[in-house]
Amino acid sequence: MVKLQLVQTIKTRFSPDSPDPSGIVYNPNTKKLLICDGEVDEIKSLFQGKNIFETNLKGQLQNTLTTTTLPNQSKGFSKEATGIAYDPNNNVFYISDDDQAKIFKVKSRSDGQFDVISSFSVKAPNISKSDAEDVAFSTRNGHLWVVDGLNAEVYEYTTDGQLVSQFDTASIDTSTASGTQGILDPEGIAEDKTTGNLFLVGRPLIENGQKVYYVFEVTNKGQFVAKYDISDAGPLKPAGLTIAPNSQDPSKRSLYIVDRGLDNDDHPDENDGRMYEFLLDNNGSTGGGTGGGTGGGTGGGTGGGTGGGTGGGTGGGTGGGTGGGTGGGGNPAPFDPQATIFVGSKVSGDTNIGGVNADRVDILAYNQSKQTWSKYFDGSDVGLDPSKYYLRDFHINNDGSILFALNNPATLPGGLKVDDSDVVKFTPTSKGENTTGKFELYFDGSDVGLDSSNEDIDGIAFAPDGGLVISTTGSYTVPGSNGDLTGGDEDLLLFKPSSTGENTAGTWTLLFDGSDVGLSSSSEDVDAFWIDYGNNGVIKHIYLSTEGDFSVPGANGVVINGKGSDILRFTPTSLGDDTQGTFELVSWDKSNVIANAGITVEGFSVASGITGF
Repeated sequence: MVKLQLVQTIKTRFSPDSPDPSGIVYNPNTKKLLICDGEVDEIKSLFQGKNIFETNLKGQLQNTLTTTTLPNQSKGFSKEATGIAYDPNNNVFYISDDDQAKIFKVKSRSDGQFDVISSFSVKAPNISKSDAEDVAFSTRNGHLWVVDGLNAEVYEYTTDGQLVSQFDTASIDTSTASGTQGILDPEGIAEDKTTGNLFLVGRPLIENGQKVYYVFEVTNKGQFVAKYDISDAGPLKPAGLTIAPNSQDPSKRSLYIVDRGLDNDDHPDENDGRMYEFLLDNNGSTGGGTGGGTGGGTGGGTGGGTGGGTGGGTGGGTGGGTGGGTGGGGNPAPFDPQATIFVGSKVSGDTNIGGVNADRVDILAYNQSKQTWSKYFDGSDVGLDPSKYYLRDFHINNDGSILFALNNPATLPGGLKVDDSDVVKFTPTSKGENTTGKFELYFDGSDVGLDSSNEDIDGIAFAPDGGLVISTTGSYTVPGSNGDLTGGDEDLLLFKPSSTGENTAGTWTLLFDGSDVGLSSSSEDVDAFWIDYGNNGVIKHIYLSTEGDFSVPGANGVVINGKGSDILRFTPTSLGDDTQGTFELVSWDKSNVIANAGITVEGFSVASGITGF
């Protein structure tokens, strides 16, 4: 559970008023929000012919439109416009009508009305009444998500009305302390374009006899991912929601939620509609797991950290974040934070890279601005025997601590027993040639289904939302929210923790399916990776290294060939169970040093400023 930070509350007493706002969408082309009100026409003292309200991110009214029939104007198409979605590529809106059980595809006009392009029915067979409360457009596949509140269903349609898939929300286990509670009466839906996951809002959960209002995150198959507490706003009837830039810092994202308030059937004169903005990015731990920070490290994502704090972080891109949790992504102070790449290898014996001797329990740092190599972590100084162990991959937090996985079970100094499916945290008191510090368990893989020899961890990173991303040495079967997830060593799995350490718990989803994009041979096992994302939280690139030789698709039909010392840049057009995109080779100014040393890249981490990344 994450408690979201309330940014602002806007009363929708505009001029004219919106007493029952039920849907909301962000238009990135105009940088405005559009709010629809499905019941304003029922309050005659307030209705002035307008039921669509355009505001800026501060909630200030900019324009009004209508879907209803007005005197001396062309006929409208809906008196009950409950939900709204926007296709930014084609500049068209989709509006749901829960009375007609229809979705309308429309274009706005300069006179404040809409031209209907097409429509389709969402009335399901064998259901007495369908209830199309809200609609969301997927920028990932161009489909529509329609939520039926009365029947607690989510439907996926093509834009011409062909049903693609559906799932029930009432049966989703939201994992409350009070027992199993599903998502009932969902009235709002939005898609997170960074992950493809869906955000739903509906009835509150009952916890310890009290109502607690949440926004729920689920996969596009209906698997529970997380829940976000929005109770600080004091909501009554939260309805539509959308993801848009933060009103104070557009480099961050917010959830904008409209609240219908009191029912006008029982309160015919009510005028209590509201809109809430909650900070979505940098809200700290996903239930006490990974901290904030939006920068580099092996994950490049929303930092490692082991705290459940609410710290943020202002980095991003290929850069290192500047804060967050107990330790986020970023760079250690002793090295130039603008130009460092960290490299590890599993080759036995001492290897000389750039004049520095290292073995397979060490981490080297290359400073591009000074063109110098140095040792960041000397594993043998702290009890790691290079004849038995090597670091499979690592992540460096902005406080200098390191998260890593080992190739074999080990008993570390202090008596800490770890397995090769675990992630260890090392907090240094000194670094470099005289490394000292202490170990602790960060992630216990056996607690969450990593319990076979094929399921050892060989890659670590962090996603934009702070989730831990791993790859495995072989095929895996891990528990998802709605059944087991299975795959191979070419995949990347996203873990959303509710707790870490000795009692690790959380939910798995698939982030990257390597078999979809040509990673199929045994030498194409992904064994190190790093994630680069923009200020809006969208994953721009995944940088990865493989176990050995590879042959993968590049742009324009070109085939990219390489070996285990190379680093690939993958640019996704979609992720998850339908991963698509293209590869290209990365060339940074000392990549030849790695190749000439005859080693494979077993772990790497990139800071901002490295040419080629």
